[in-house]
Amino acid sequence: MKKITLFLLIALTSFSVFSQNSGEKLNPWSIGLSVGNHFFMGPIDYTPLAPWYAPGATQLYGNYMFNKNWGIMLKGEYNIILHQGSKDTHIAGGTVEAIADLGNATNFSNWTRIFGLYAHGGIGGDVMWRPGITMANYLFKNADEMITVTIGVTPYFKVNNHWTVNIDYSYRLHFKQNRYYNMDISNDYPLGVGYMRTLTVGISYHFGNNSSMISY
Repeated sequence: MKKITLFLLIALTSFSVFSQNSGEKLNPWSIGLSVGNHFFMGPIDYTPLAPWYAPGATQLYGNYMFNKNWGIMLKGEYNIILHQGSKDTHIAGGTVEAIADLGNATNFSNWTRIFGLYAHGGIGGDVMWRPGITMANYLFKNADEMITVTIGVTPYFKVNNHWTVNIDYSYRLHFKQNRYYNMDISNDYPLGVGYMRTLTVGISYHFGNNSSMISY
């Protein structure tokens, strides 16, 4: 996984040097925060889960756009799976993802000045733990350490030259997931596969007065 991540970083950095050599000077940086929930996940036993609703997913991310169409995102995410009458499952991790701004690539600005859309996807790692559950580990004590592949799509709405409101739908695929999301059942899926969908709503701040994503 480290070799793949290093290759992606080198390739994207090389592309940024090429892409920034032409065109107008744009500010490439933005940061964002989103909250929401996970759904349609597996493997999991839904029986002991808490019947009430609470936001279960938080995302913090930073974006760097090489030009108006392509960029890279570094994202950290925390999820909590609530159990009734028992301790909860926690998942934390991060990914490095490529960004393709579909709105700029297809000239959304010809018909709207406030709406945009980008797709994203990449790889990373997650750690899952639940108090009271013990298991063999490599780096983190009593935790399930997983490889993560994620893809998603994010509609965004421009508020002004610096702020946007974002709605993100992401699909995460885990490999080497040794336990159910309840953590008390072994995962017998081939390759230790697990999956999770998240839907979050948040805000992003775009630095400078000529953002690569929202300069229209």
